[in-house]
Amino acid sequence: MVDLAEVKRESGFSYAPQAQRELGSRNVPTDDVLDDLRFFQVAWMNGAPLSELGVRFRFQKVHDAECARRGILLYEIYVLRGKYRAVIAWLDATGPGYWVAVFKKQGNPQSRVSLRTAGERAVNLWRETHG
Repeated sequence: MVDLAEVKRESGFSYAPQAQRELGSRNVPTDDVLDDLRFFQVAWMNGAPLSELGVRFRFQKVHDAECARRGILLYEIYVLRGKYRAVIAWLDATGPGYWVAVFKKQGNPQSRVSLRTAGERAVNLWRETHG
C-alpha cells in the first residue's frame, strides 16, 4: 500500500469526468469551489505539512475497503467553508491526484453514500489505468 508521504507532490491534479460534471451542475457554486480546490493544490504542491493541510482543509483519509485493497489513497477536503466536500484519489505514488467527487455536505447518511460513490469512481479509474 502506498503511503501518503510517498506521493510525489509535483505530480499535479486532474478531474475525473464525473467530478467535472458535478462542478458543471447548477447546484454547485463552481467558481468558489474551484478556488478552494486550487488553494489546496497550491498548498499541496508547495509541500505544506500534512498537519497544516488537516487544519486548513480538514484533509482526512476516507476509508474504503476496495480502494485500500488496490492501494488507492482516498482523501477528502472541506470546501466553501465546510458546505461542500471534494474527494481526491491517488492511484499510486507517482500521481496525479484525481478529484473524483464534489458534493454538498448533507448529513451523515447522504455523505456516506457520496463517499462510497467517490470510492467506486476511484476504483474505476484504477481499473482503466492499471488494466
